[in-house]
Amino acid sequence: MQQNNSNNDYFGYGLFNDVEDMNVRAHNRARILQNIMEDHLNPQGQPNAKAAMLTAGYFNQIPKEERKDVFDLLEAFFNSKKGV
Repeated sequence: MQQNNSNNDYFGYGLFNDVEDMNVRAHNRARILQNIMEDHLNPQGQPNAKAAMLTAGYFNQIPKEERKDVFDLLEAFFNSKKGV
């Protein structure tokens, strides 16, 4: 698997660096991370190793000063899924 050299793409997953609104950009990035995890589930319904690798790699492409907003949105999504 090879990473795209574009600064707006990570293995085909958009990074939204061209989106000026920080709230929209954070929301889009959190949704991409959700999709990565949901697309790579093991038979028990848990994210597999590929999901972990892609999630960590994608998250590391996000500028450090913007990571907290993305993490908070992702955490809120998974907290809303508890018990479902």
